[in-house]
Amino acid sequence: MPKQEIAWTSLIKKTMQEEKLQFKEAAEKASKIWKEIKAGTHSKYIQGKPTKTAKKSKKSRKSRKSRKSCKTGCQHNLCKSCHSKLCKSCLSNC
Repeated sequence: MPKQEIAWTSLIKKTMQEEKLQFKEAAEKASKIWKEIKAGTHSKYIQGKPTKTAKKSKKSRKSRKSRKSCKTGCQHNLCKSCHSKLCKSCLSNC
């Protein structure tokens, strides 16, 4: 049976799942196993690369300066009831 590649982080996760240990105890146990893996003497695993994860982008917050203006160019709040592109005061002027 060929040896399976494993990374340090996945070794800790696997140790936690198999032995049902907390992180600290699993890390201590995994460090002993990791020394064998790096030396190449472990029977099941060889040293592998960790899986890459995509970075999550942060949502930007809208500032008060980016308030939308209506067609006439005034800086009033837009009409919420009808969702039109004109504000209430500009609608009354039309």
